[in-house]
Amino acid sequence: MSRGKELIKNTAIVAVGKVCTKFLSFFLLPFYTAVLSTEEYGIVDLFNTYVSLLLPIIVFQIEDALFRFLVDVRQKDEEKKKVISTVFFFALFQSVIFIIVFSLISMLLSIQYGYYLLLNVIVSIFSGALLQLARGLGNNFTYAFGSFLTAFVAILSNIVLVLLFHMGADGLFITAFVSNFIGSIYIVWKEKVYRMIHFRSFDKRYLKEMLAYSLPLVPNYLSWWIIGASDKSVVNWFLGISQNGILSVSQKFSTAYTSFYSIFNLTWTESASVHRDDMDSERFYSQIIDIAFRVLTCVCMGIIAIIPIVFPYMVNKNFAQAYYQIPIYMLSSLLYSVIGIFSVVYVAYKRTGQIAKTSAIAAVLNLIVNIGLIRYIGLYAAAISSVAAYGIMLLIRYFDIQKIVRIHIKKSVLITMVILMIIDFIAYYSRILWIIWGNLFLMVCCSVYLNRRFLSEVLLTIKSKLKVGKG
Repeated sequence: MSRGKELIKNTAIVAVGKVCTKFLSFFLLPFYTAVLSTEEYGIVDLFNTYVSLLLPIIVFQIEDALFRFLVDVRQKDEEKKKVISTVFFFALFQSVIFIIVFSLISMLLSIQYGYYLLLNVIVSIFSGALLQLARGLGNNFTYAFGSFLTAFVAILSNIVLVLLFHMGADGLFITAFVSNFIGSIYIVWKEKVYRMIHFRSFDKRYLKEMLAYSLPLVPNYLSWWIIGASDKSVVNWFLGISQNGILSVSQKFSTAYTSFYSIFNLTWTESASVHRDDMDSERFYSQIIDIAFRVLTCVCMGIIAIIPIVFPYMVNKNFAQAYYQIPIYMLSSLLYSVIGIFSVVYVAYKRTGQIAKTSAIAAVLNLIVNIGLIRYIGLYAAAISSVAAYGIMLLIRYFDIQKIVRIHIKKSVLITMVILMIIDFIAYYSRILWIIWGNLFLMVCCSVYLNRRFLSEVLLTIKSKLKVGKG
């Protein structure tokens, strides 16, 4: 199987498991905004933000090392056991330390929803590691179905606990724990993980190598947190928890888009790592990055074009203010996605140390712009600071990665995308119906034209598979 077809196949497998649940969750937005107050929605979102902050601090992003090191030892059973056992016991040790520290802090400070936070951090540590384990072993179906099961249980539990039993924020916190727990149990059972974990297989050498790989990712991740999640903390401090609820809704559309990108990036990371030493790896990287850039940009513009039409039906009027921040967050998510596509090169070559430097610069810039502008332009400051930070990071990483692999993107394509994005923004903020529909038609036509070769290849692949199936 060719590398391109292999990438399409793996992406399709992951997409089946993730797209349905991600977008089903997205379409439950009217339910959440109708049932929860802006304050409750803000609290839940802030809670999730702090869970994502604590995870890399506790386990040093070692789940990323688990994936990357398993890619190299897929055919070596004893080495696999060493890698998996080492990560499992390290994560268990770090979790016990966290429980002790958290319990001591809870005695001194009153932490709202503290024990929900504790439980969700612990279950997220092992849920994340198990998902990366499935990817590292090349079992994308297990990864996809594990993600599907987690999301499906979460959606079902939310409907029961929040809608039927009116448990509000408590219901959402319970749901997060239960869904991650059930998803983890599935992967343990499917991959027979219990057969791969032995205390005698714990290897200090592997732990040292994996921490050398993953530790530079911690400041990188924290920088991403500052860029993406600190917006909520800054808004909460300066504008109040209610405005944080508005901010959260405005980010939902860009989050759905980022989920679309993450599906591709999961398989792209694996493919780039597996084929790193191929003779024509540079050409392969450039081809895939060019295609991904076109597709991701066109999808982003398409979402911006359609939001004015669907927004009144998806968001309760109490959250109407979110409309004006959405396209800016969509732009920041596009920049974030393009950064991710380029940064796969760092992962493939195990150059994680270079990742943290650029992230730190962008994080500081984000915080300065956000705090500097929020008193003058309110919620717009959070969105604009993210665009500024991601833009600077993209430029720095693009030129830095050229030192490792030469990546080529046509200037004509780049200029065309910029012009279309400007038209898209003008139509969005006009709020004139005929302009909005005309813009949507334009974006669809231009997207098909710009991605005609890729779409043609996908159609040919589907037709060939159908013929094989009939035969």
